[in-house]
Amino acid sequence: MRGEWGGIFVKQGALMEKELTLKRIQFLKKDYSRGFIADVGYEAVKYERGHLESHLRVLTRHRQQDNYIHDGVIATMADHTTGYAAFSLVPKELSQEILTREAGYPCNLLT
Repeated sequence: MRGEWGGIFVKQGALMEKELTLKRIQFLKKDYSRGFIADVGYEAVKYERGHLESHLRVLTRHRQQDNYIHDGVIATMADHTTGYAAFSLVPKELSQEILTREAGYPCNLLT
């Protein structure tokens, strides 16, 4: 899953880094895979400013009754990955937390 985010409003006067520092990448990697996200098994593997790539080793528990990957697994991965892509754009002095503002986004999948 690749998450990219370019539209973010930042408080005037906050410093934006042109590239992510190693310290910031380490923070994002640790922060990305906590709690429920760790339980599901998502792993962030590539970090750039405004871009994050995540992987999931698909197991039987990720599949629904017809053996397809459950939409909730895909939707959560998309939400979490794009959220952290956006989070990488927030200056570190403002990056206490990031939350999804709109929970009613559409997720249309074709088989």
